[in-house]
Amino acid sequence: MKNTLGTESLQNDLNALVDWCKEWSTELNVSKYKPYEQRLKELGMNSLEDRRSRGDLIQMFKIVKDFETVQLGFK
Repeated sequence: MKNTLGTESLQNDLNALVDWCKEWSTELNVSKYKPYEQRLKELGMNSLEDRRSRGDLIQMFKIVKDFETVQLGFK
């Protein structure tokens, strides 16, 4: 997974979340011996990276269509 977050701390948080998702998927009567991607498919879920990309696209749509505004706080 490529680092689009910019900081090591945020990347570590993302890695922890991915690990948690992998552990969670094994608790739902899905064989823990199957690859993570296969378990996601059986559960009808997208990968965390896909979900983040979708969220980014939705946020961009809201900004472009003036449903939300962005305040840049550069110092």
